[in-house]
Amino acid sequence: MDEAAGWAQAGASHGALITTDHQTGGRGRLGRNWIDAPGESLLASLIVRPDLPAERLGLLPLAVGLAIATAIGDLSGTPDIARVKWPNDVLIDGRKVAGVLTEATHGADGSTVIVGMGINVS
Repeated sequence: MDEAAGWAQAGASHGALITTDHQTGGRGRLGRNWIDAPGESLLASLIVRPDLPAERLGLLPLAVGLAIATAIGDLSGTPDIARVKWPNDVLIDGRKVAGVLTEATHGADGSTVIVGMGINVS
């Protein structure tokens, strides 16, 4: 997310995506750490420049979590396997398999949101 924030400040466009095989400084909500083992997670940060009022930006983590849960269901052939735990986690059988973290900045040209996603695939 730090790398994506730098890209965003440098003018990266809406939809720019940064991925990694392993992270060393992952973070979650409320200052929690996000720990991954190399090769066991899909990790990405997406730069979003939404055309939304600032008060609606809080819906993004829920929307991304829902998209992840839907994708897991579609790819597994079991549509209802994954559930969203509001506001930013995805669970299978009560166990966390994905997390979403968003960080927004606001400027004269609108809002920029960095959407960080981690999905355990092992």
